Amino acid sequence: MNEHHEFGHWQPEPGRPTKSDFQRFSDGRSAMGQAHVLPHRAAGIIGAAIVAGLAGATGLVLTWIDRYRQRRMLSSLSDHMLKDIGVTRADVDREAGKRFWHG
Repeated sequence: MNEHHEFGHWQPEPGRPTKSDFQRFSDGRSAMGQAHVLPHRAAGIIGAAIVAGLAGATGLVLTWIDRYRQRRMLSSLSDHMLKDIGVTRADVDREAGKRFWHG
């Protein structure tokens, strides 16, 4: 914290709330303006939304990578192996022909 001393009196940092900003209403609510409170709340909400969005996007990309790998692996199986799992070559070709973003 940067303290400014002028003639022995403490001065708050520029832009920081002062004692008068914290005057109380008779019911105990703070008189401090919403301008000090709302940006911090908004930043928290926006930050949480960004983190959630990035987590969702990361999960989506990992799903796409997994689909691509599984379809490639399925395509590499022999007809005998496909018969063992009850899948035809036509089923594999149809699945392998899908774009990675299609489920």
